Amino acid sequence: MYTKFELLPNEIVIECFQYLTAADIFYSFDQLTYHLHTLIRSILLHINFQNIQKSIFDGFCHRIAINPEIKSQIISLQLANKDACEQIQAFLSLVPLNELVHLRSLILINLNADIAKQIKIMLSFLTNLSCS
Repeated sequence: MYTKFELLPNEIVIECFQYLTAADIFYSFDQLTYHLHTLIRSILLHINFQNIQKSIFDGFCHRIAINPEIKSQIISLQLANKDACEQIQAFLSLVPLNELVHLRSLILINLNADIAKQIKIMLSFLTNLSCS
């Protein structure tokens, strides 16, 4: 079944996606129709997990971990170790940074020294990421 939303030109749908989080896009639209699924798989992802519920974070991390296609879409990633959530460790335990081959921007908030050492080793494998 087609919706009026799906009849919009791809450019407008993609523009609408700019106002949603990556998790919202996948949970709301990815399984609706083949057309939307294909369109979502063609966009670059800017993922900001900083202000996301833990249950959504956990579910989306697992989805990323098992899907190489999604990993290749991620160009920007923001994680935060706050409110006892420890997002950085949780994400890296499921998705090693070297699997995010198109990653260009990485923001880590409240990074501890042990994780910083691990990440420093992984950074050399990220050819598209530049440090500033």
